[in-house]
Amino acid sequence: MKPFPWGTGTFYRYIFAILICLVLGMPVAAEPKKYMSAQKFKDDLFETYNTLKRFHPHLYAHTSPEELDKLHAELMSSVSGIVSINEAYLSIYELVGAVCDEHTLLLPDKPHLLPSYEGWPWFRYHLIVAHEKLFSENPDTNAKDEIVSINGINASDIVKALTKKVGHDGCLNDEYFFVSDNLNVSGQLVSAIIGARGPFDILTKSPGANDISKSKLEANSHWKSRVDKGKFRSAELRSLGKLLQEEGFVRPIDDPSVRPRELDYRYSVKRNLAYLNINSFGDTEVATRGVELVMRDIINKKPDALFIDLVDNSGGAISTTQLIAAFLLPTSHRLFSRKIMRDVSRQLPVNFEFLDETAENWRQHNLKYFRRIRPKNGVRIERTPKRSLGKPDYKGPIYILVNPKTRSASIRLTTVLKLLRDAKIVGAVSAAHATVFCARASGGFTLKNSGFILQVPDVCFENPEAKFAKEGRLSPDIEIDPLGVELANFRASAFRAALDHYDNETGHKERN
Repeated sequence: MKPFPWGTGTFYRYIFAILICLVLGMPVAAEPKKYMSAQKFKDDLFETYNTLKRFHPHLYAHTSPEELDKLHAELMSSVSGIVSINEAYLSIYELVGAVCDEHTLLLPDKPHLLPSYEGWPWFRYHLIVAHEKLFSENPDTNAKDEIVSINGINASDIVKALTKKVGHDGCLNDEYFFVSDNLNVSGQLVSAIIGARGPFDILTKSPGANDISKSKLEANSHWKSRVDKGKFRSAELRSLGKLLQEEGFVRPIDDPSVRPRELDYRYSVKRNLAYLNINSFGDTEVATRGVELVMRDIINKKPDALFIDLVDNSGGAISTTQLIAAFLLPTSHRLFSRKIMRDVSRQLPVNFEFLDETAENWRQHNLKYFRRIRPKNGVRIERTPKRSLGKPDYKGPIYILVNPKTRSASIRLTTVLKLLRDAKIVGAVSAAHATVFCARASGGFTLKNSGFILQVPDVCFENPEAKFAKEGRLSPDIEIDPLGVELANFRASAFRAALDHYDNETGHKERN
C-alpha cells in the first residue's frame, strides 16, 4: 500500500510546489474537485442554457428551440445524487455541442479534469473518426487500425460521445474528424470519456479483419509529446519538400516579414506555378507586411496556377483573411452578406472575462455599429455591402489544399474562393458549413459550481449565396481519404493530386 494517495514521488513534488508558491507569494492551488451534487450540476446546466439563449447571435442556425428545450430537460432529469466532474463536463457539453457551432465551447478548469489528453501521444498515435468508427495510425507501420476499445470503453461509445458533443459548424454527419489535443477541445472530451491518464489498454484490429490485437500504450510526458510533434512535422516537411524540389519550387522572397512557419511561399520558374502555405492568419504588422509582399509578387509573376495550402490551418484574424482575399477576388466583393449580433450590453455579467485586450476592443468596435441597428426577433442584422480594398487581383486558376483540421477563417477563405473564383478544393473537410458561421468568442463565462468556462461568440455571419454547397456544407472537388495515406504524407498527397489535376486540365501530362 502506498503511504500517500498520489504516490511518494508525486506527493513530494506537490509539497515542493506548495513551498515555492509560499516563498514567491503565489496562491496555492486548491485540491481539484472530483464530484459535485446533483443540484449544483443542474444549476450550472441551467446557467449554461440561459447564457446561450441570452448571448448567442445565431443559436438556432442548426437546431430549433424545441430540440434544445427537450435536450435541456432530458439532461436536467438524467442525474440524481452525486455527479463526478467528468460526468458533469460531458453532460453540459452535450447541450453546448448541440448548438453545432465550432466557436461555442466549454473549456474545463484544468485541475478539475483528469487530463488524459496530456498523456495521450497525439503525434505518434493519431485518432481519426470516420464512418462512425474510431481509427488510429499504427506508429510502427503507419497503417490505419480500427480501435475496438480504450481502457475497456467501446470505441463506438467514444465516437458517439464525440460526435454528439464536438460542435463543428452544422454538426458532424459522416465527415472525417481528427481527434486532437487542441482542436475544439476534443482532447478534453476524450479525457472525460476515458477518465484516465494512462497507461492505455487498447484493443485494435485491421480494417476488414476479425483478429483483435491487444497493446498497452504508455502515457507521454510533456517533453516526449514535444519530441513526437517535432518528429511528425519533420516527416511531413521531408515528404512535401521532396515534391517541391522535384517540381522546381524555391523561395523567391528573402524578407524577415515572410516567415516560413507562418507564410511559406514558393515559386517554380520551371513550371511557372506558385505554392503558398498559410499556417495561420496572424493579426500583426509583420504578418500584414508579409502577406502584401507575397501577394504582390504572385501578381507580378502571373503564375499559370496558384496552390494555397491550408492544411492544419485552424483560422485566425478575419482582417488578414480579407487582405489575402482582396488579391484573389474581383475588385468589389465581400466574404459574407450578413453580420448578426444579439447582445449589445456594455456591462457584461461578473462571471465574464475577456480573452485579451484585443478581444475586448473587437467587441467594443462591434457595439458601435450594432447599437444603431433596430433588433428584430432579438437579433440585430447588418447587411454587408460589396467593397473594394484597392488591390490588384490574381486571375489564374486556384487550388486549395484542406484537411479536417482546416477550420474557421481558413474555411471562410476556401468558401468565398470556391464561390467567386471556382477554386478547386483538394483534400478532406470536417463538417465545414459554408452558409452560416460565427467568429471566435471574445471571452468566457465561468460557471459557478464546476468552474467550467463557457465561450459564446459575439458575432455570427451568413453567406446564403454559397449555393454550391450540398445542405450548406463544403465538399472537396478532389477527395483525399485520410485513412488511405500516411498522415505525415497527407499534405504532399493533396498537393500531388492538385498538380495532377492541373496537368490533366491543361494537357501537361508529363512534367519536365
